[in-house]
Amino acid sequence: MRILFLLSVVISGIVSVVGFAFTNMTTTLFDPTGDNFVGGNGNPGLMFVMFPMLIILYFFFAMMLVFEKLHKRFLMKRKLFQTCYSGVFVLILVMTIYRIASFEMKSIRILNTKYPI
Repeated sequence: MRILFLLSVVISGIVSVVGFAFTNMTTTLFDPTGDNFVGGNGNPGLMFVMFPMLIILYFFFAMMLVFEKLHKRFLMKRKLFQTCYSGVFVLILVMTIYRIASFEMKSIRILNTKYPI
């Protein structure tokens, strides 16, 4: 039973990653200058997430069970888990802020070169 659960988690994880990767590849980018000439609003990209949504939700809930088991198994190392979670959260926050700032600077630079004051 444990092997079947592990297999289902791995397969649903692969489906989740592939679904989000295809969504990222097929969604049109924000183009403030209008140079890309790509039609549509990105809805075809959403089908890679909407069709396997039940599998993706199963993966998220299964990972909750896996992490509960890990916490019970390594009960003595609670501070280590908290430190790792905090570190991952801070890393994601810094990467997000950096991406937002770089995107804003890039779009401002593009608009200034296309429409000088």
